[in-house]
Amino acid sequence: MLMKGKMIQFGYKGKEFQASKVPLSTRVVTDMVAVTQENSRTIRQTLSLLQGKAKNRCTNAEHS
Repeated sequence: MLMKGKMIQFGYKGKEFQASKVPLSTRVVTDMVAVTQENSRTIRQTLSLLQGKAKNRCTNAEHS
């Protein structure tokens, strides 16, 4: 994607209004870890729901 004739890198959020005292590399890693943690939480919740449904199917099949 181009903006004013320059390539925009993945994750570009525009200029910050206040200069952060945290180094760019630290901010990038922190943002990546936050996304990874959020996705892993979602995956764990999905797996637990699927496991619960599989257990219910097994118990229902035994009673049929």
